[in-house]
Amino acid sequence: MNVWLLKTEDVSLTSIEKTEELLCAYDGPLVFKFHKALISNEIIKKGVIDFKNVLLRLAEFRKENKINSEDFVCLYTNTPLENNYFTHGDENRNFVIHSGDWDLYTSAGHAYPDAYLLYSNILKSFVYKDYDDMFKNLHKDDTLGCYMDLCANKSEILIKLRTADI
Repeated sequence: MNVWLLKTEDVSLTSIEKTEELLCAYDGPLVFKFHKALISNEIIKKGVIDFKNVLLRLAEFRKENKINSEDFVCLYTNTPLENNYFTHGDENRNFVIHSGDWDLYTSAGHAYPDAYLLYSNILKSFVYKDYDDMFKNLHKDDTLGCYMDLCANKSEILIKLRTADI
């Protein structure tokens, strides 16, 4: 199963390569592939990534590149997401991850939290039938240190990342 990694114009090549290197460090059933296509700023609305636009663009990317429906597509961006979320996705195995601002939460850099969020999205896609079903089952009130924590209070992301409960 392939996981296609994409980036927006505001993510450096070095940044995505560090994340890809970390993801490829271990053998397993997933094959991570960085696709050099850039996703343009058309997905930005009022200074944030618009979920509807980004998911439509990822669906177009799949079609243009004949990407199998079993594969995953993940877009990394430094532009904030709607509702200030860390990540968002759909039932078609498309995800977007806000890779910016990790320096506000950790000195470890972006690669580890970016990889964590990607893996958590992949796992959730196997557990829930669609994104709405998954969102209903997230731990919204208390951060428990689990990949199912919503972390609406963004500073709680460290609790989630430190436990590494994937």
